[in-house]
Amino acid sequence: MLIKFNISNFRSFAREGNLNLITAPGYKSDLPEQIFSDGRRELLNTCVVYGPNSAGKSNLFLAMDLMKHFVLNSQTFRPGEELHFEPFLFNKDKEKEPTALEILISLEGILYRYGFAYNEKEIVSEWLYQSIKKYEVELFYRDYQTIESHPKSFNESKENLKDQTKKNTLHLSILAANNGKLSTKIVNWFNNCNVVLGTQHEKYKEVTINLLKSKQHYDKILELFKKSDLFIEDIIFEEGIVKTIHNIYNSKKEIVGTKKIDLIAKESKGTNKLFDLAGPIVDSLLNGKILWIDEMDSSLHTFQTQSILHLFHQKKTNPKNAQLILNTHDTNLLNQSIFRRDQIWFVEKEYDENTKLYSLLDYKPEIRNDAALEKRYLEGSFGAIPYLKG
Repeated sequence: MLIKFNISNFRSFAREGNLNLITAPGYKSDLPEQIFSDGRRELLNTCVVYGPNSAGKSNLFLAMDLMKHFVLNSQTFRPGEELHFEPFLFNKDKEKEPTALEILISLEGILYRYGFAYNEKEIVSEWLYQSIKKYEVELFYRDYQTIESHPKSFNESKENLKDQTKKNTLHLSILAANNGKLSTKIVNWFNNCNVVLGTQHEKYKEVTINLLKSKQHYDKILELFKKSDLFIEDIIFEEGIVKTIHNIYNSKKEIVGTKKIDLIAKESKGTNKLFDLAGPIVDSLLNGKILWIDEMDSSLHTFQTQSILHLFHQKKTNPKNAQLILNTHDTNLLNQSIFRRDQIWFVEKEYDENTKLYSLLDYKPEIRNDAALEKRYLEGSFGAIPYLKG
């Protein structure tokens, strides 16, 4: 379960940005089905990020995708291989400072805070903390190539594995590659955190195709399509091609047969996007995973987006507490019958082009539970909108 994600000095984020999925105190009566407990705290099963073009929404998602890439692959980096380093561009000092990425997660009721800071050449620092009750315990901390670990609470970080940790490699990746029990659990958390970036949703088409082979996944994917009112009766994978099945009618409006349609060649961009997303969505719901979807509204009707959100918001369809983080321009979703007030976030550029990430709850005076959020957002009450000149 994701609790917090923190980033700094990455692309448009010069200063620290913090995304928080802990429920806000005093809002328990707001859509209670959209929260769940990890045994110690109540968390949100979805959150949405709004903001104008170029404000940095996608950079938040890119940062999570990059963090996942480092954790899953850094043990394969060649010695001396440069790291993917994109510091804030509009401040000379930031070019010399490291990028920092950190998550706070819950695994089996225990809290873990893991993160690292790096530049183009090396990992500058790396840390892992554990919290079972009130206090954090440092499991390991790395300062360049000096790695200190807790002798009793964390025996995975052996001296030979510290020596195996190259300048451009994460210590966590090395520990997991050598079957460290806790390290493997944290790496597996990243494996179960999928990020769909902008127009790159087509990369997930193969995921959906493979999931169609499982009856459980197939049934849920077909159900998602039928709820979307696309006149699709079935989906099949035949001769290496995904085909949708449509009814054929006569002049009396009677069904007289069916027609197979090549999904990629004949169906709309929106239908193709829904197919691409269907696999990750259904897999997340069935297995309690975390899913990030960048530019959710692109090619999807607002009712289709609402239908997907409904799946994550209901205990019946989300029994394992999967989480969905999305960004969008679709203001129809800014409705307190769809999102709780603590599920809504914004980004906007500050005077120096830093991306500021903030919650609707940061707005003062406090937003009433009957406020017309879409109207007030479009009027500029919450910022995070483009101010057009002329």
